[in-house]
Amino acid sequence: MLEVKVREFRHSDYDSYATIHNALDPTHPLLLERAKYEDSCFGRTKYRMKRYVAESDKGEIIGVGGFEHLFFSYHPHRFALSVEVHPAWQRRGIGGLLYERLESELRSVGAEAAWALVDSTQSEGIAFVKKRGFVEKRRILESTLDLTSFDPAKFEPRARELESKGVVSSVW
Repeated sequence: MLEVKVREFRHSDYDSYATIHNALDPTHPLLLERAKYEDSCFGRTKYRMKRYVAESDKGEIIGVGGFEHLFFSYHPHRFALSVEVHPAWQRRGIGGLLYERLESELRSVGAEAAWALVDSTQSEGIAFVKKRGFVEKRRILESTLDLTSFDPAKFEPRARELESKGVVSSVW
């Protein structure tokens, strides 16, 4: 029988955190240095962040969960919440254990609301939060352009025409 321990996140857990996150969402990888820097900002401001890991009985980190104030939308008692369990370990109650710890911690800090951040393409994640009483309030849709199939030559005549009229393009 699998024994899982939920404990506070440590600085040494970032590599495992990135492995879990990137296995779940390879199109939006967790960039370690950026994540460490952003996390360090919480200790210097009124913003609060708390993160936990789920650790197997063999010491392997198999899930990460946390909550934080949103930098762009601060309210002292409202937080964003996320739970990520490595795909190889899902559907074994690990996410539920992390969520229980987060919910308890949120209650202890007087949280009024928590927004679950879930990728809308992840049906398992949507089912997980719905089971816990969350309802959809906002959906962010992402548009992408496959640049490997983009042929800029098709647009050169139009670009020259616009340049002749004073419209100048620039490359960032």
